[in-house]
Amino acid sequence: MKYMALDEETETWHSRKRKANPFDTRNWIVARGWKVEGDARCSMQYFPTKESVIPLVIPDDVGILVGHNIKFDLHYEMTNGGYDVLRAFFKRGGKIWDTQYAYYLINGQKQSAQLVAMDDIIEEYGGRKKIDGLKELWKAGVKTSEINIDLLTDYLIGTEEEKRNSGDIGNTELIYLGQLKEAEALGMMHMIER
Repeated sequence: MKYMALDEETETWHSRKRKANPFDTRNWIVARGWKVEGDARCSMQYFPTKESVIPLVIPDDVGILVGHNIKFDLHYEMTNGGYDVLRAFFKRGGKIWDTQYAYYLINGQKQSAQLVAMDDIIEEYGGRKKIDGLKELWKAGVKTSEINIDLLTDYLIGTEEEKRNSGDIGNTELIYLGQLKEAEALGMMHMIER
């Protein structure tokens, strides 16, 4: 079975002490990025409005969904029409690999390895840090749906110069592949793959 790296950029309304709360009806998936094992480049869908969001498609030959803090993305999928898709994936034996959680386990559950951001670990796995411009826009209160689609695309799946094989999706894949080697060497595969 193949893996599929997944990440989403969402609308960013805060409520109930949660940033970009997936249970706030004002929020939706603005951009969804993914890469299936064997793909030459990452793919992306853009949803300018909540009404335009379509459910995630998980190919039948995908057995592992990979993401960094993937529970955030899965909550969004479930609240944006993807409940049946995820249920079918799990019923056929689909598993989840959370690179944030795996990092914590691989590093001996140290406090310093708990809830790490992707930027904190990506260079260990040969990737690049995120584009700062997008983070600055979010800090300034700009909603994801108001951000230029080209900047969002570069952030999520990499630039044209990177052949759209970087960004959050490409970095997620690099971390996953590195963690697979680490987990196998440590005998931790069953603990991490859930």
